[in-house]
Amino acid sequence: MGLIVIQRSGGVIVGSGGLRGRSGGVESVNGQTGAVVLKAADVGADPAGTAAGLVEALAGTVASQGQAIAALQQALTAQAQQLAALQQSDASQNTKLASQADSIASLSSRVAALEQGTTPSVPANALTDASGNLLTDGTNQVLTTGAAT
Repeated sequence: MGLIVIQRSGGVIVGSGGLRGRSGGVESVNGQTGAVVLKAADVGADPAGTAAGLVEALAGTVASQGQAIAALQQALTAQAQQLAALQQSDASQNTKLASQADSIASLSSRVAALEQGTTPSVPANALTDASGNLLTDGTNQVLTTGAAT
């Protein structure tokens, strides 16, 4: 049997000689004879340091993916804040729309009363414009002067 010595550089040295009294030598290794030095490629192994390089490359990939995830989380948070602001704005708009709907309902009831030939209750001291139209405030209440007579 032959003597196999593994070197730190990644090569393998195979020497001839006996082991503990056994005789006989190695005739060839991978088609090579004599003092044979095998490299990683000779036996289908990765070269020395390859794994360390891959680990380093993967660490960089993981770090950049972590940064991308953080950026996406930041964008998602911004979108959530915008949505919340829009929902608050919608609530404010809904309040304004409800007020407008109340005003329309009040005006509609006045129109209906006029169409039926009845006159809604108008205070004697109601203010009118030059054309005789009643003046109202923002809630459609008739504006008046002084005390009613």
